[in-house]
Amino acid sequence: AATALMLAITASATATIPLWHQVLLPAVTSGLFLQTSVYETKGTKAKGLARHHSGQSVVLASQQKALLAQAEFRKAFLPFGVGLTAIFASACVALKLFNEKIGDLFPEDKINPPMLAADNFLMVFFAVASILGAMRTSETYLNMRSALTFKKEDQDTGAEKSKARWDLLQLPGKARDPSERERLLVNVLSLLACMLPLPFCINCAALTASEGGTFNKEFQEFIDSACVVISASAGAQAAIVFLVAELQFADIERRIALQGRQAGLSELFFAQTQAEFAAMPAKSAWSGMMLAIASLAVEFSSLASGISPWPALFSSVKSFVSAKLTNSSADAAWFERKIQKSGKINAADQNALASTTRELSRLFSGITSKDEFGKSVRASLVSLPLGGTVLFEELNSESRRKVHLMA
Repeated sequence: AATALMLAITASATATIPLWHQVLLPAVTSGLFLQTSVYETKGTKAKGLARHHSGQSVVLASQQKALLAQAEFRKAFLPFGVGLTAIFASACVALKLFNEKIGDLFPEDKINPPMLAADNFLMVFFAVASILGAMRTSETYLNMRSALTFKKEDQDTGAEKSKARWDLLQLPGKARDPSERERLLVNVLSLLACMLPLPFCINCAALTASEGGTFNKEFQEFIDSACVVISASAGAQAAIVFLVAELQFADIERRIALQGRQAGLSELFFAQTQAEFAAMPAKSAWSGMMLAIASLAVEFSSLASGISPWPALFSSVKSFVSAKLTNSSADAAWFERKIQKSGKINAADQNALASTTRELSRLFSGITSKDEFGKSVRASLVSLPLGGTVLFEELNSESRRKVHLMA
């Protein structure tokens, strides 16, 4: 701006020199036009960078949303699998209680009792169905998790210590499918977890044979108890897997929502860059027109030619301000893209489990608060008679929360 002002003063001063103003005045005015053009060039560059940063942010957000949609499609079976496992586990427990309290659902031959009754086969079916439900639920979790994680060979383990937690949760560009080895390992571990409590239910006396060569009643009861324990273990396993899957998916969903917000902000700053740049070509054209008027006016009137640089001055100053604003908006678009890729410093421990833990800690600290307000509220509530009422007036939201918790 100071340079443009000096050029305008110099151009007007040359009008007082009869021999030189015809040469110097157009030259100095062209300096104003050149300066305005330079500002427009800077604004064009800033606009291009803002467009690039905004486009990259939108592409990353769209890519992550598409990946999240695939993971959500893969985990669609989880609620049904957990419910199915719980239903068969409950049916197994209900059938055992029915047999103990009322009698066998399907009466058996008392003279020649079979090795396994029909009720035992039904409970074995319920237990096997529970195991299959737990295995399918675990495999569904594996499919969801595989869509949101890199392959082992693509993970950068050497730089994990230097990276931020946000970078460690970087999602892949394309959803991958779990390998057959991973599927087999998950199914075997799920089966072993369901069978894990079985050794604690074994009764050696239940495995002895009767004189007729058939197993005794204790063996049937052992089968019933084992089926109940196995189905309960399968139901608990499915519930735990469902909880872990929802926790991880909620964290990824929150992260992608933040990325979408940063992409929106980057696009907003790009739009602001476009708005600031929109008038810059017109300002350059105005300066060029003033240069033409100055070049023409020096042939007829020195006064008119001395006035013509000042509109070009104002155009150059406006172009300078627009260039600065355009650069600022472009830098803001770049900053939002950087936050989208690396995350904020204070974004650590913002997952669902950490939020729940913080809320429970806050709840406990609110009840056990030792400040003067907490002591007075606690004393008022303790001394309150049965059916009595006490009113706490002019309290803020945090104080009202403490009062309700103590009450």
